Amino acid sequence: MHVKIKNWRCIKEIEFDLSKINLFLGQNATGKSSLAYALYFFSKASKIGVDKTIELLYNNITRIIRIENDAPCYPASVCIDDHCIELKSKHRYSDLGEDRLEALLRELEREEIEKMKKSPKWTEEYLLPSIRLACLQILRIIQKEVIGSGHKLAIEINEKIKELPLPNQGLVFLFDLDRAISKGKLSISSKMGYIMKVELLLPYLTLEIIDPYTDLKLSLEDAPDGQADQALIDLILDRTSKNSLIVIEEPEIYKNPVLQFELMKEISEIAINKNLTVVMTTHSEIIPLSIAKLVEVGKIKPEDVKIYYLTRSKEDPWTKIKNIKVYEDGTLEELPDSEKITTHLF
Repeated sequence: MHVKIKNWRCIKEIEFDLSKINLFLGQNATGKSSLAYALYFFSKASKIGVDKTIELLYNNITRIIRIENDAPCYPASVCIDDHCIELKSKHRYSDLGEDRLEALLRELEREEIEKMKKSPKWTEEYLLPSIRLACLQILRIIQKEVIGSGHKLAIEINEKIKELPLPNQGLVFLFDLDRAISKGKLSISSKMGYIMKVELLLPYLTLEIIDPYTDLKLSLEDAPDGQADQALIDLILDRTSKNSLIVIEEPEIYKNPVLQFELMKEISEIAINKNLTVVMTTHSEIIPLSIAKLVEVGKIKPEDVKIYYLTRSKEDPWTKIKNIKVYEDGTLEELPDSEKITTHLF
């Protein structure tokens, strides 16, 4: 798939190709999350409409549009192959008060929904933001605070979730997690050593992590954060349908290099088997090196992997993207950060 993104937050205009396994690297604030969320936005909008997706992810359109010299740069667009979402405005930014936002979003919805009906769609889309484990831990606190049982308890907990002062991506994650666990299976097990017991409603979600040395079952509160985060990623991978989109921010969170490698091995295997599009943003060099090793040993093909490095600077504040080639022998083009780190150290 060929992607073009224009005027989207810190992205002025970039183009790149997607494969099954896609890594986006770069220093902080270079546009990795903006890029990944634009892809999620594209898929979600094809199902629930442009205006609802704007509200879900960003609250309003002004948080999407790139601003240059105090003026919005329209149109903002995400195009995949020949299909586009394009956000336009017939109004000057200064004329766009809060009372105009709802009407503008309805206008965008009418203009774009017919295009989206004809666009290529991922079967499902799941967002795993960097705050995913914190969101689950907050959910556990709510579960303990709310005393009761049955359907009434579920409603009360769900209402409290909606009232949480979480950023949009946190709530989107909880909604996606609820969709994943409501697919009917009551439990799943993992090669990584845990059992996840799942009720049919998010309020009753419980985690049991198995200690690999004693076989003791640990609660979410007692389990290592790395294993708990692994459990969340495994749940989504296990339950997602074929031909779906999964966006994972910083899969390396809480994990040592060995666990990062095992995670990449698992993600890659499932991405190939289910024909997924997995988009990962990362600060860890272990992640691309692990993928390269899997290419070297023949677990995945070079054409199944795309690695990109994103940059910004004061002189050129808009995101630039560079393809990092993966060769058949498992070698990579040198990552820019490696050179900088070596310079600082030696």
